[in-house]
Amino acid sequence: MNRRLAIPGVVVALVAVMLMAGCSASADAKTYAANWVTPTVNGGDVTIPASVVASKNDVHFKVSTTQGQMGFVAYALNGVTQVRARLCVPCRGESFTLKGDTLVCDACGTIFSATTGKGIGGVQACQSYPKASVPFTTSADGNITMKLNDLQTAYDKTLKRLPQ
Repeated sequence: MNRRLAIPGVVVALVAVMLMAGCSASADAKTYAANWVTPTVNGGDVTIPASVVASKNDVHFKVSTTQGQMGFVAYALNGVTQVRARLCVPCRGESFTLKGDTLVCDACGTIFSATTGKGIGGVQACQSYPKASVPFTTSADGNITMKLNDLQTAYDKTLKRLPQ
């Protein structure tokens, strides 16, 4: 066999094995389909059921303001509930899939840490817009309650690019 042909062939085979291993590893991560809920808005409070977040684990909702609609996602990750703005600014994506411990933009495929909201892979421009978290309380009656001002603040933070 010609050595000139053997070495590139081995390289191609190794790359193929590495790619297949990477694909199978990411395929093992649990993926959750988006589940939409309509939040209850009462004055400055916005409420969604904690039981839906616990059972469905990838809950999307929108809140209307005088400036338009803002999208958010709530999910449970390792027993900790998170609420984050649901917007990928450069690509204008408004839908994310919870996959393992990441949020994946359905529009461009950029990957964000579900724990921190920070961009960790994919489109570099989109990574520069982390998904801001929203503070909330969980009430005894099983609701996750957020302040409308806190939702607006998280949404506005998500619209701002990280300094370079």
